[in-house]
Amino acid sequence: MRFGIISDIHSNWEALSAVLEVLEKEKVDRYLCPGDLVGYGADPNRCVEAVRRLSCLTALGNHDSVAAGREEPPYFNLHARKAIEWTREALEGENREYLKELPMKRIEGGWLLVHATPSEPEAWHYVLSEERGAREFPHFNGAVCLFGHTHYPYAQRMGSLGSVLLDSQKVLLEPGFRYLLNVGSVGQPRDGDPRAAYGVYDSEAMTLEFRRVEYDIATTQKKILDAGLPRILAERLSKGS
Repeated sequence: MRFGIISDIHSNWEALSAVLEVLEKEKVDRYLCPGDLVGYGADPNRCVEAVRRLSCLTALGNHDSVAAGREEPPYFNLHARKAIEWTREALEGENREYLKELPMKRIEGGWLLVHATPSEPEAWHYVLSEERGAREFPHFNGAVCLFGHTHYPYAQRMGSLGSVLLDSQKVLLEPGFRYLLNVGSVGQPRDGDPRAAYGVYDSEAMTLEFRRVEYDIATTQKKILDAGLPRILAERLSKGS
């Protein structure tokens, strides 16, 4: 089977539609999403509806949680808070309920899907270093933990001799090792590459490819500004920051 992996969409319809167009041509069998369908962007309903139509196995993200009213956002910065307050008002009832019902963790074929960390998923910690990643391996069973939240592609392997960071281009999932994997953000990359990030996992070849695709950034930026959302949320898309 081939799995399309999409994470941190953040209400960016142009980015999501570009990714889904590619994945549809590749005849992906199943979709996985470690969360954050909404927040920052101006198309929350369109993005949630698209993910719902895919029957995508999806975990709850922190922006999803706040937008659905499951928690308040005292830890959000000013721009993120303004965007999520706007999103709360914009979300239609069925889409809000879908987000409200998403679980913190999902399991697919022995893989754990979680937005932030397996150790404390509700605390929304970030895995950005080998040291932090190494502390997370004892907190999940199975070979793979697929996560999001950081908006950075990330691959770490743990074996009997310890852990090592891997090149996040194409990862071979070898027997006897365990992995922490993050394909990056569809809708708001922060690694300096503004193209939409996603992944393709081939269960026969046991490979995860980290992919990028161009999308219509200018249209997304105009929608953000027309909605009255903070200008920085539009400007950062051009820089991938």
